[in-house]
Amino acid sequence: MERVSRRRKVICALSVVASLLVIVLWVHSYRRHEVLLYGTHRHCATIGATHGRFSLRHMRLESNDSGVHFGDPGFKHNSARAQPMQPGLYASDCRIFWAIGPFSFIVGSERAGDWQRPGGAHWDMHLQELIVPHWFVLMLTVCPAVLLVYRHAKRPREGHCAKCGYDLRASPQRCPECGAATAAGVPV
Repeated sequence: MERVSRRRKVICALSVVASLLVIVLWVHSYRRHEVLLYGTHRHCATIGATHGRFSLRHMRLESNDSGVHFGDPGFKHNSARAQPMQPGLYASDCRIFWAIGPFSFIVGSERAGDWQRPGGAHWDMHLQELIVPHWFVLMLTVCPAVLLVYRHAKRPREGHCAKCGYDLRASPQRCPECGAATAAGVPV
């Protein structure tokens, strides 16, 4: 029982800390556009936050020229003045493009370079992006703590009345506090 209780406390604490971080990012997103990215020469994954929305983006680069790449591999952080978030591609360049209110999801590609000349440098950039509002992420981080607290609070302790919580060891048939009937010490 102690192990479950400790696990519940750790999950609740992590949920609360994650929720507080999301709230701080939410407020900060109206001042600054923050982007954390990890890239290799051919792949780049980013997490961005601006104007109350999160963006998760993955880009893959296909090129006929080894000189065309995303840049130095590794982690990077960029910060700029906050502007409303726009999807990474136009709807006409996407195989999948849906937007419902503040949510959007796109999958598509964009061609660039010299495709007309044989041997000219050209490339395709393939993109997958999910944009969600901060309040949605906040709900996802708060839910584990709320569910665990609700589940724990709703369950009566063994040997106690389910209605009022009174100790039933002295009178297992009926609760003397609220009058609720019990069956052999188990609240009905």
